[in-house]
Amino acid sequence: MPRIFVFAIGGTGARIMRSLGMLLGAGVKLDWEIVPILIDVDKTNGDTVSTEEFLRQYVALRSKTYPAGDSDIAFFSTPMTTLGEIAKDPTMDQFRFPFELTNQKSFRDFIGFDHLSREDSSIMKLLFPDSFFDLDLTGGFYGNPNIGAIGLHMMTQTPQYELFESVFQEGDRVFITSSIFGGTGAAGFPILLKKLNSGDDSNKIKNAKKGALSVLPYFNISPSDGSPIDSNSFMLKTKSALLYYQNQLQGLDHLYYVADTPKAAYDNITSGSGQKNRAHVAELVGAMSIIDFAQTSDPMFTGKTKCFEFVAPNKNEVRDTDIMDFYHFGDKTLLQIQKPLTQVLYLKFIMNILYQKFPQAAWATGLGVTNFRLDPDLSQLIDFTDAFEEWLKELEDNRRSFHPFNLIQLRMIETINDLVVGRLIVSKTLLGKQALSADTFLESLNKSSKGLKAATDGRLRSFLRIASQTVSQIYDKFIV
Repeated sequence: MPRIFVFAIGGTGARIMRSLGMLLGAGVKLDWEIVPILIDVDKTNGDTVSTEEFLRQYVALRSKTYPAGDSDIAFFSTPMTTLGEIAKDPTMDQFRFPFELTNQKSFRDFIGFDHLSREDSSIMKLLFPDSFFDLDLTGGFYGNPNIGAIGLHMMTQTPQYELFESVFQEGDRVFITSSIFGGTGAAGFPILLKKLNSGDDSNKIKNAKKGALSVLPYFNISPSDGSPIDSNSFMLKTKSALLYYQNQLQGLDHLYYVADTPKAAYDNITSGSGQKNRAHVAELVGAMSIIDFAQTSDPMFTGKTKCFEFVAPNKNEVRDTDIMDFYHFGDKTLLQIQKPLTQVLYLKFIMNILYQKFPQAAWATGLGVTNFRLDPDLSQLIDFTDAFEEWLKELEDNRRSFHPFNLIQLRMIETINDLVVGRLIVSKTLLGKQALSADTFLESLNKSSKGLKAATDGRLRSFLRIASQTVSQIYDKFIV
């Protein structure tokens, strides 16, 4: 299977990778193996660390669900791996490039300022204000792409990058996702693209299809005395970067843009574990650009850069509303994501609510499970659905809010019918209209569990096979 190597640069890149993982876990299927490569100078950045942990969880569940390439389970259908796993090198089995070059170093020490010639030090003083030289780069580039350009240039000279070059095969693709208004992403994107396009015409990477997402400002940060980051500069940085990109982005097939009018300010936390922003609908849209690139067949590429921007249809005055749901999106987007996202919540409902109420149902006794939390594999699945719900809560609690589900309705059997916002849940039968209920789930689960092979397939795979059939049938029958 061909691979798409996704370079996710900085905190924004990590959050978009998290959204992509949620979509793939929910069942959005790609005919590619995804190789996430997280690049962040700040090794303790909360967004990057939590994304890496989630990707590990995805890979573990995927390996247990598809040990032999089964295709009848909706969830985790797209394979994902690391550079180290491809190369069979356990020392490189990680999703992020370690960035030790800046660790415990000021910008002064990083560039070896004290050892520069008089001429070179004079040039550096012209290029950078005095305050820059004492910046501790352990936490990143603090929104300064001019510093980031120097640091990230060295990234392409690391053993990890050399490993990427060695495992890349003809037919593979590359996608780069980054923000344009910070330091790490704005600097890293053009530097990385230039490196990818270097070499002679026989270079597999140079000849590969390449896509990129540039995320324009979509949030602000609160003012903070002494902080090197000021969101008032975001738009100026964006305009400057776009002017540079206009003539410098060579060898790129698809370039996607996404932005939003900032509706709220995040806390001004410059680095570390505290830098963990709530998920935003712009990141969800950004993840869908990777899906669009993956679903574009080779003949559709023209050899010239095509630019795309995501614009929600002006249904229900979406461009002015603080709250979006599924039906503010266009039909293509709705078709891609509504069913997978809904099916995960139905899966969570089955495990957390329905099983607790009906533990002696035929499907449950056939599975041989007495407690989902006591089975290591099923417990890991619960962890995934918990993380998925938390991601949806963050999307809902943010501004602009993405609120496609009434998540509180997951807690009671009587209210599961009202889960999807703005959607009438009803099925027409010979006896009239039928609402979604516990009996609907139980009937489908019991029917799907016939011929269950839990002893040979394992509980996780058996349960997901049963649940996949059930949630798909219920969605197709009741979401009208």
